Amino acid sequence: MNRDRTAELLEKKGTGFFIGPFLPNLFATVSSDLISTLSERYRHLPASGLIAATKAMKDRKDFTDFVQQTDIPFLFILGENDTLISVGSITRFVKKSVVILPNVGHQGTYEAPEAVAKAINQFVHV
Repeated sequence: MNRDRTAELLEKKGTGFFIGPFLPNLFATVSSDLISTLSERYRHLPASGLIAATKAMKDRKDFTDFVQQTDIPFLFILGENDTLISVGSITRFVKKSVVILPNVGHQGTYEAPEAVAKAINQFVHV
């Protein structure tokens, strides 16, 4: 769903309507308990905040050139099965400091917390 349609849906229907169907898209393997917990946690977020975040993501600058040219270290932790941001969309311009987590979607911190922690610790201690 493009960001304009997402913002429009949030504005018309609210967070509770949006969050339930959206959450499963963030995961490669969906745990109904986790989805239920997160749905309960997030369904009362103000729609205005989610609309603002959606518009900010839509309007953000493209930092591809900066990431490619800077000496500042970056770590990209990607889910192999992320349906929102494909591995290829990142690896086409980033060749180093990329960790691809197998069988993980957009929410690696929930699906593979140990692997995410390990990747961060290795990156920080290099």
